[in-house]
Amino acid sequence: MAFGEKRSADDTHRSIIGLTIRYLDGTNLGAAARSLERHLGLFFNYKYFEDCFVGGDLEEAEAYLSGFTSIDDNDNSTILFFDIRWHKFLQALDLKQRQRARRILREELNDHFLHLIKDYAAKILAAANFRDELKGLKDLGEARLKLMEEVRKNIEANPSLKGKIVYPSTPFPALPPPPAPAGPTTTEAARSSTPFPALDLVLVNLQPEIPATSAEAPRRNRGRPRGRGRRNNSRVDPRAAPSATRR
Repeated sequence: MAFGEKRSADDTHRSIIGLTIRYLDGTNLGAAARSLERHLGLFFNYKYFEDCFVGGDLEEAEAYLSGFTSIDDNDNSTILFFDIRWHKFLQALDLKQRQRARRILREELNDHFLHLIKDYAAKILAAANFRDELKGLKDLGEARLKLMEEVRKNIEANPSLKGKIVYPSTPFPALPPPPAPAGPTTTEAARSSTPFPALDLVLVNLQPEIPATSAEAPRRNRGRPRGRGRRNNSRVDPRAAPSATRR
């Protein structure tokens, strides 16, 4: 993005959130960072979701995914939620928690998937060892690791996650640059020669006229006849010189 190019408030908000998440990760506050991601739904941390899913923390994987999409949003989301809940069902059986497995089957797999897996799930529940009914399945962790490739495809193709997926090598968006300063107008350029042009104008108008100094006074009086510069305001009394008036 070029310097000074306009950027929306949403972009700035997204950049600030990204920097906040990076700061939280850098200060060993990863749980707070993941919580912020989930609640705001702006950045989907793929590595975190993968670790939860493959590592067996399926409740957290579903809770994290729910911050970005729901089971009814699109086909990709439906498949993702099914994969998580199906492995929650298998995990409960692996831990010999049959009551929990039945609850997951009844409450979490019922609405969207039970018509597809009803007979299969019933057969697994009835088996003494559910692995006997799952061909080639020896370890649930390995099964989830193999499934992760398909999970990744549904994540990357998911419209609800478009532009939000963050991989370990993905840089967070930086803050937008400050706007380019506008060039001064002709009037402003003319006034920029002094730090306070308006104040200078006022001072010039209020400056009194400085009178001539004593050194300049003889130059101004040069060429004038002496005695003509003053006006004689005294009055002559005709009675003071009677002889002159009679002549």
